[in-house]
Amino acid sequence: MADGLFGTAPKEVVDYFDQRGTKTSWRWTDLAPHEHALGFTVARTAGFDVIDDLHAATRKAVVDRVPFEQFRDELIPVLQAKGWWGKRVVKGPDGFKEEVQLGSLRRLKTIYWANIRSAHAAGEWARTQATKDFLPYLQYKVSLAAEKRREHLSWVGTTLPVDHPWWRTHYPPNGWHCQCRVEQIGEVAAGKMPPDKRKAPPLNIRLWQDRRSGKVWRVPEGIDPGWQTNPGMTRERDAARRYSEQASVLPPAVRSSAAANWRQGEVFRRVVMNDVGYPYTPRRLRGPDYRPPDLDEAMKATGRMMVAVAALSDELALRIGAPTKIVLLSQADAAKQLGEHPDITLEDYNHLDIILVEPDKVQDDRGKFRVIRKLPDGDWVVVLKITGAGEVLLNSFRRARQDQYRKGSR
Repeated sequence: MADGLFGTAPKEVVDYFDQRGTKTSWRWTDLAPHEHALGFTVARTAGFDVIDDLHAATRKAVVDRVPFEQFRDELIPVLQAKGWWGKRVVKGPDGFKEEVQLGSLRRLKTIYWANIRSAHAAGEWARTQATKDFLPYLQYKVSLAAEKRREHLSWVGTTLPVDHPWWRTHYPPNGWHCQCRVEQIGEVAAGKMPPDKRKAPPLNIRLWQDRRSGKVWRVPEGIDPGWQTNPGMTRERDAARRYSEQASVLPPAVRSSAAANWRQGEVFRRVVMNDVGYPYTPRRLRGPDYRPPDLDEAMKATGRMMVAVAALSDELALRIGAPTKIVLLSQADAAKQLGEHPDITLEDYNHLDIILVEPDKVQDDRGKFRVIRKLPDGDWVVVLKITGAGEVLLNSFRRARQDQYRKGSR
């Protein structure tokens, strides 16, 4: 990734930063790692009117590529005027007073570095996805830092497909002030690498506990807590959740049209066709000794990636008690769908617009809902489930059996 300060940042970098809302917090561990990719936050800003000032200055630094010295000189007077500077005794969220470090030169350096590196990592990831058809591999490159970390050096030369799950946890930066890089390469260059470099290094997960909050995170060896995510992938995964919340308030016709546009996107195709290779063995192929695969943390996170696929009518949402009116498809459910119903095509998903707006029957099956509709090319059933987080997920989509169509509630 290039860090040179010239011109303005690419559109992908700006888009990533602008899609992150501001969040006040007391400690940086108040938010899970993936939440830092979705929201701009600075620890110990709760109770101070500075988060928007920090956000605006950081956006300017990211978009206009301003040097740290300018970022620092323009921001310090504002923070000092509002009392967010130096050490102060303040009341924390638990009601107890403690002496804490508010603004400081060191903290401004951390804010500047972390946000610029994360935004550029997400922007590079977006461009990588756009060019992976002819440059399908990523190669881990040596750090530019003077002092290089032993674990990071061991990853140098690792060459894996762009969509390999390892990049979900190991796409740089992989720690505070990490200056590791990746290079996107083609088949020929990748083929020249020795076999051991074309295998994902082990994750070696360790448990890390924040002593103040008691939170426990699972972090791969060699990665600093809080940096075990890929900002670009996180943005892809959670964009569907944000869209679900926002689009649910749109008029029904607009909702359906917007969902149809999502199905034309590259992320939808990648999820439905399981380009990342999320493991799933169809039931018809499972023997008596079958055991579900033991997935590593990277692949588990891949399975949680979601894409919007359809919109519910107001009537159906009310009937099934859906908190939102946009239906999401996770990578794990997409892999199951492809394995169990390989005959369903990308074009077949367009039926969802009719089935979920004007269903013939709705059947409640222990918390899941079968929505059935007769169409010119046959009878179809959509199985929906509502998660504890209030998401409406597409659990299954297939042609209905005749007995399913004949029975059930209207």
